[in-house]
Amino acid sequence: MPVGFLTQEQRDGFGLDVEAPRREELERFFHLSDEDREVIQTLRGNHNRLGYAVR
Repeated sequence: MPVGFLTQEQRDGFGLDVEAPRREELERFFHLSDEDREVIQTLRGNHNRLGYAVR
């Protein structure tokens, strides 16, 4: 991975979390909301079910 555009401070801290993520953050990124499910349902069909899941 090219890192020439990062500062030394950014390179030193790359991939390190300052603190553990809060439960709300985890839920937002790893669970589908009701709105997400509605969007998925409109795009769901036999021809693209796997493609949408992988995307």
